[in-house]
Amino acid sequence: MAHAIRRYYLPALLILWLALALRLYRLDFQSIWWDEGHSIFVASHPVTAIPTLPAMDVHPPAYFSLLHVWMALAGRSEFALRYLSVVFSLLTVALLWRFARLLTRSFPTPTNSIWPSTLTGLLAALSPLYVAYAQEVRSYAMITGLALASTFVLWRLLLPGHRHDTGRKRGGLLMLYIILTAACLYTHYFSIFLLLFQNLFWFIWLLRGKFIHHYKTKTMAIHAMLWVVSQMAVGLLFAPQLLLAARQITGYTNPNLAPPSLLDFISRSWQAYTTGLTIDPSPAHWGMGLVAAVIGVSWAIQFTVNRPRPILPFTLLLLWFSVPLAAYFIILQRQPSFEPRYLMLITPSLF
Repeated sequence: MAHAIRRYYLPALLILWLALALRLYRLDFQSIWWDEGHSIFVASHPVTAIPTLPAMDVHPPAYFSLLHVWMALAGRSEFALRYLSVVFSLLTVALLWRFARLLTRSFPTPTNSIWPSTLTGLLAALSPLYVAYAQEVRSYAMITGLALASTFVLWRLLLPGHRHDTGRKRGGLLMLYIILTAACLYTHYFSIFLLLFQNLFWFIWLLRGKFIHHYKTKTMAIHAMLWVVSQMAVGLLFAPQLLLAARQITGYTNPNLAPPSLLDFISRSWQAYTTGLTIDPSPAHWGMGLVAAVIGVSWAIQFTVNRPRPILPFTLLLLWFSVPLAAYFIILQRQPSFEPRYLMLITPSLF
């Protein structure tokens, strides 16, 4: 037992210590800058007033309300204010490690190797994008962690990790999924793209159950009913913000912005999510190409080795990355405001 704990959890603890060290390094070196100042200004108002502040622009209130409470508890120093993002970034690294373990154990030929989850956790700990936004008083570390948690719970719901998962436990997971997904919407409006991907994945999972596992009509109907109820519950929780969100989104225009070309959209997004935007783009293309090659080789290995193919895990990751990106590009043609960080909620799929 002790050997198993050391084997599986010691690497995870070392990765978390590394992630913490990188995120705390010079955390308060830079003074509060404009966007961070905006977050602090909004969070300084009473929680009940935050959602309707003119300064909210196109932001939902969850992060600012949480920051309001955090400031009351931890203070207003640069270190204290940014530490909230550090917490969410560390939780993201830890949950990515756990999710990688869960996905590899769901393969048709499960593996007990620690390397997939260790590599995933290490890449997340070292990610320039994650380190950068863990050191800002902004909502991006929070939405990344929440989107990951929502999708993690979704996977647990659709593909239980244990044969003895009880109905009560699965009911608890369903409630947790609803709460986490609603929290995503209250943190960033682009979480609607997360819902789009999750609904598409659920539909594929249901079709797989029908044609591969031969679900009966009654079973299909029960699954469909539970899913529809869960989506309605998410919508019900978000209903108090819905009208305000519609006004904010439809009223936001910037005539000085032009939609990006498809090549620019793909290039900037890929650079941001891999090597980071703080690196000079010319050499970064080599790093981007290397990351793409590693991902491509890993996919090729998984689909050419002589064993059953782990279709669902790769379907999940592919849809998680591509569906929100495609939806965002379409939206940009009408409302151009392109920033790769707006879709940080898709980045866990890369690790």
